[in-house]
Amino acid sequence: MLTKRPCTKEDRGFVYDLLKENLGEYFDRNTKEGWSDEKFDKGFDPDRITILEIDKKPVGFYDVEKIDDKKPFLYVHNVQLVKEERGHPFTLIKLIDDEARARGLKFIKAKVFKDNYRTLRFLALFKYSIIYYQNLEEQENSVYVLKELL
Repeated sequence: MLTKRPCTKEDRGFVYDLLKENLGEYFDRNTKEGWSDEKFDKGFDPDRITILEIDKKPVGFYDVEKIDDKKPFLYVHNVQLVKEERGHPFTLIKLIDDEARARGLKFIKAKVFKDNYRTLRFLALFKYSIIYYQNLEEQENSVYVLKELL
């Protein structure tokens, strides 16, 4: 059964390795700087990350934060699972939705590489819509997706 726990600084290696394994090639293909250890270290914030485990073994994580804007929303920095456990995507969507609701938020926003078709199709099944920002394309080949919780 999938369980969750807060991230600690000791989880840095796990989070780094999983993110690089799952998205390293996307960063290399879709951003000017490619995969960057420096950018990872700058963005690694254990207070935002929840580690996902099966039988006390880390198998994934999600990294989220509340953004206060005109309409506050939960921003999803990353959601990653090890390859052997990718049979849990519906559980992950529910965990993210529950996290937003627990914080009293009605919107969830994330950034997805445009060529990550599998993720974009999957998110569309869960009512995520693509939002296009002109300046985002100049920086990297990504789109924002948004979901309103009902």
